Amino acid sequence: MLQPIMALGSRIDRLHGADARSGRTVLDVRYDALAGGRFGLAVQRAALFGVLHDAVTAAGIAIRTGMTLTAAKTSGEKAVLTDAAGQEAGRYDLVIDATGAARPLRRVPRRRPACASLPMAPSGRRSTVTA
Repeated sequence: MLQPIMALGSRIDRLHGADARSGRTVLDVRYDALAGGRFGLAVQRAALFGVLHDAVTAAGIAIRTGMTLTAAKTSGEKAVLTDAAGQEAGRYDLVIDATGAARPLRRVPRRRPACASLPMAPSGRRSTVTA
């Protein structure tokens, strides 16, 4: 997936933000500060969705749609998702939260499994990918 997403994105080596009045630095993120030639990648949300969807489809991984997820927690090495009725919706290696900044899954513990926020479907429905 790296090559298709790289072709659709723009490399970011540094994010720098300054206060408009004072000029004081309020944000300074240098992706290459750690070893390994790291960098950020700016990618339009629909482009990212397309690359992920193509990879999941090619791998034959099931996609579940039409669910409203309200919570996520970790249990062992899995993310456990809960639906609006309070029922467990599944245990996953990777969860992609497509609901944006006000997402209900925001408070997932920051450890494996990874949970990432990505915009997915314009319908507002959440898609869960099981890997």
